[in-house]
Amino acid sequence: MFAKEWKVWLLSKVLVGLGNGLTQTVLIIYNSEIAPPPIRGFLLAAWQLTFGIGGLVASLGLQLLIKV
Repeated sequence: MFAKEWKVWLLSKVLVGLGNGLTQTVLIIYNSEIAPPPIRGFLLAAWQLTFGIGGLVASLGLQLLIKV
């Protein structure tokens, strides 16, 4: 977000995307195969909540950048 060069921005974007993709893949596998049944619903709800909060924060950040 604060990168001065496009190369730094591109590298950070690729690393963040890779990290998010791997995390989501491992989370789904853990939740469906390994997690104890009583906490599966909680894990899915928590994941969806954090995903929604992330979308909200991203949209608010973009609105702030537009107004500045």
